Formats: sequence, C-alpha cells, structure tokens
Amino acid sequence: MQKAMDENDRLNRSRSTENSRLILALTAIGKDVTHVAGRSLLDGLDSMAFITKQSVNGPVWALLALDSHGYPTSGDVTREKLVRAILDTQREDGSWPVIASSQVPDVDMTAMAVQALAPYYENAQVKAAVDAALTFLTGVQNDDATFSEIPGTDASAESTAQVIVALTALGIDPTADSRFVKSGVSVVDALCGFYVTGGGFRHLMADKTVDGMATEQGYYALAAYYRLLAQKTSLYDMSDVTVTVTPDQPVTPAKPEKPDTPRTGDESLLVLWMGAAALSGAAVLLMQRKKKRA
Repeated sequence: MQKAMDENDRLNRSRSTENSRLILALTAIGKDVTHVAGRSLLDGLDSMAFITKQSVNGPVWALLALDSHGYPTSGDVTREKLVRAILDTQREDGSWPVIASSQVPDVDMTAMAVQALAPYYENAQVKAAVDAALTFLTGVQNDDATFSEIPGTDASAESTAQVIVALTALGIDPTADSRFVKSGVSVVDALCGFYVTGGGFRHLMADKTVDGMATEQGYYALAAYYRLLAQKTSLYDMSDVTVTVTPDQPVTPAKPEKPDTPRTGDESLLVLWMGAAALSGAAVLLMQRKKKRA
C-alpha cells in the first residue's frame, strides 16, 4: 500500500475511483480508512480537479465513498461541489454519459449517478434530476424487463443490476413499482434470468459461462434488494457498520514483496464484501424467485 500511494495519498494519478472503491471496501469490513499503512485514503480525495479528471465516474464514486460513513471532506472538495459536478453532466434526456462530452446515454452510469444522488433527493434540483433519470430508465427498459448499457444493444446482467441498486437506494421496491415491471416480469426477475446454474451470473443472456463482473454486480444488487426488504440501510449507506479506529502509531517499514502477491489497489476487498453481503441473504432470494418462475 505504501508503494501504491503517491505523495498525495492517491492510489492512481488519474483515477480517483481507486481511492473511493477501497474506502467503500474497507468501511464495509469495519476498517479505519484514515490509517492504511500509515496513510489516509480520504486525503487522496482532496482535489476537485483530480476527482473530475475521471469525468462523471470520479464525482459519483467520491460522493458514494464519503457518504458511506459520513466521512469529512478535505481540500477544496465539498459535498455540494460533488453533487453539482454530477448534476452538470446530466444529458437533456435525463441520462448520464460515461464521458461528460459524450452524446451517448449510458444506463450503468445513469444508475450509478442516481445511487450517489439518492441521499440528497429532498433537494429540489436533485429531485428533478433523479426523476428525469427514472423516466429515462423506464423508457429504455427492454420488453423482457432487462437493461442494456447502451439502449438498443444486448442486455447485460451488470446494467440490470445497477438499476436495481439505484431503485433500492431511493427506497423503491424494484419488484413492485409498475414503472419497472414488464408483462408481469420485474427487473429483479430479469436479473435472475442471467443466473448460471451452479452459481454466478453471465454477462449477456447468450453467454454460457459465469462472468466475474456480472457475478459481483448481480449478487450485490440482490443484496441491495434484500436490505430493502429487511428494512436495513441501503447498499452504500454503511452507517450501521462499526469502524475500528486505528490509533496513531509508527509506520512499520514495508517488507520485500513476495512472488504472486496480489497487486495493491485492485478491487478484491470490494468484491469480498459485496459477495459476503449478498450471499448472506440474496442467494436464498434468488432460488425462491427461480422456483416461482419455473
């Protein structure tokens, strides 16, 4: 970790999401994000110029990370600026693109933006933006209740999953809201259609094998749905997690790296948390739904 961070406590000089996602992962397992190998992951999110370098993704994930446990902002970054940065990149049709200058609507990015803005829904401007995004999403939902990242292309488990997470973040039941039910099939039912017998999800419906990213996102979408039904906090609201604060102490010099050591800064911790959270209740839910559809 010491080697991975630069002098500004950033895990990557171009992608602020590396800090944001690791903050989410460590928070989920109750670890202190301000003492990671003697460094603070929060300090790496202290510049709007750095965060917005990653276009829409940067502000979205920074806001999700900071709000996950009420973390303080630093430098010239404020929650108001992050919200504004997200709102300013919304397209006229209510969607968000991956790149702010792009004219291509992206379902995944739209759903993620809604997830980040959900805690601010009572703000009039945010409400208008989120409502427009929901209208866009209902308009591009496929006839089988799935979603495609780019409307008109093949449906994917990941896009379908992101919409479920967005709806649950707003307190909307994705199986009961008629806007997201097609011919009696809900968006949750649609996600279950990507399930591969034996465990895991496929990326596209035509695929025969399990896909890692589809499985990760599919299970944490089911975890989000499970948490909604159980009246728990939403997926990225980790205020119910007890974080063990690490007292200030001298930093132990890093040991020489060993062969086959996992590379620092990957998403393994995030995947571990998402998978564990999902499997605690979502797998049962999935099986029940598949039996109902059989």
